[in-house]
Amino acid sequence: MLIPEGEVVRVMLLNDSQEAWKAALLVAVHDLSSGVVRQEKIKVSAEGVSATTVAELPKAEWLADLPSRMLVAEVSDGGRTLRSILLPSPFKDLRLPGGLVSVEPQGGSEVVVRSERYAFGVWVEDEENPDLMFTDNSLDLFPGETIRLQAVDCRTGTPLAARKPSVRWIHAGEG
Repeated sequence: MLIPEGEVVRVMLLNDSQEAWKAALLVAVHDLSSGVVRQEKIKVSAEGVSATTVAELPKAEWLADLPSRMLVAEVSDGGRTLRSILLPSPFKDLRLPGGLVSVEPQGGSEVVVRSERYAFGVWVEDEENPDLMFTDNSLDLFPGETIRLQAVDCRTGTPLAARKPSVRWIHAGEG
């Protein structure tokens, strides 16, 4: 979680598990059109059932030229990745670049989703099968990011073939 406070942005790790958590924190500044312009990796840990400040980032260093950039913190323990984003202004005021998002079936139930630019609220569906859902949806993709999703029956969770996947996303402003 990214929390702006005074001259710093605090990076908080919230652990709702009973067990301590060790992970890698990747803090990055992303340009909305071109991708990562700065990043730093930090090893972090948090006791069980805790909220821990794991980093304090000076705003003068990390938030320069923020109108066209965003601050992103990703925490990964090897099995799961959690992402927090600090946008330069309220979403309604953003002028996001026009997204170029594609989805390609990989055979069977797997599809690959790619974006050439930052894309907010990406939603994948199958035009031929309304009973199909994907393992993740309403996600954000960064420039150059690729993710793999599985198609499953929305009632049973059984893998299904994605025959005609399509993608849409929220786009604010002019591209």
